Amino acid sequence: MTSRENNNQTVQFFEKNNYFNYPKEAIKFFVQGELPMVDTAGKILINEDGTIKEAADGHGGIFEAMFKNNVVEDMNKKKIEWIFIGPIDNPLAKMVDEILIGLAKEKQVLEAGKSLVKANPEEKVGVFCKKNGKPSVIEYTEITNEMAHAVDENNNLMYGESHINCNMFNIKGLEIIGIKSFLTIVPLKKQHI
Repeated sequence: MTSRENNNQTVQFFEKNNYFNYPKEAIKFFVQGELPMVDTAGKILINEDGTIKEAADGHGGIFEAMFKNNVVEDMNKKKIEWIFIGPIDNPLAKMVDEILIGLAKEKQVLEAGKSLVKANPEEKVGVFCKKNGKPSVIEYTEITNEMAHAVDENNNLMYGESHINCNMFNIKGLEIIGIKSFLTIVPLKKQHI
């Protein structure tokens, strides 16, 4: 997934480097959506030409972009069963994690995510939790100081399971998301792995 600003450069880089000896037809570039930019007071920012300033919608828009650009349809044609979505700023993320794949298949889940224990209560990282009884991720900007320091009966942080943005999805789970809505992630039958 690229942005409008870097798509051409990214494609040219891959072409210049012969797709790093990977089959060209196995690579699909697609552009993510954009959202209006706002300042710290919540006011919409305007470009010099009077248009609304927009920026890439990031990880949150990946599913919508995948459906709009026929990525899921392409994966179905290629009989791809699982996909890994990871952060661009972590080139060391293990994209094909046999253990995570094996656990997800054994537990018969459609989604799986990796986590690490927070280094300390103040670490600025989103955490896995339950919202309204459903598995979720709460961003560090939403965690109060009280929540950050809360511990359980074993003195472990209650909000200490860092979401490291390494997530795996079964194609069937993506189709459920797409059928329900591009904008609302529907709760799937999940088990904690």
